[in-house]
Amino acid sequence: MMDERPRPASTSNKDRAHNLLLKMHDGGDPLAALEAAFRQQPDEVCLLAAGQFGGAGNQAVLDYCRMRDPRSRIRINTIGLVEDNSEGDFVRAMRAIAGAGGGTFTRIIGSGR
Repeated sequence: MMDERPRPASTSNKDRAHNLLLKMHDGGDPLAALEAAFRQQPDEVCLLAAGQFGGAGNQAVLDYCRMRDPRSRIRINTIGLVEDNSEGDFVRAMRAIAGAGGGTFTRIIGSGR
């Protein structure tokens, strides 16, 4: 059973959390989750991802967000779990999705251990 108590934000604990999220990542397609979020008619959405989007791909996710909210009424914040500070396709896509929705992009760099 997993211990659900809060943990201090130590480097070790942040690395453990990051690695857990990376293990769960399989190039997933976020469109179903975004569709469910938009159906709720929120003021704000947070998209957390760890690497390239599978399925439809980066551009399709950006296009979907623009199509569902063409007037940028829903703030879309993106959080990218990455291994380094590089500006690859994934980071550019996450920045574009956040920008299209009037939100912010946050990069979380893990140790990759």
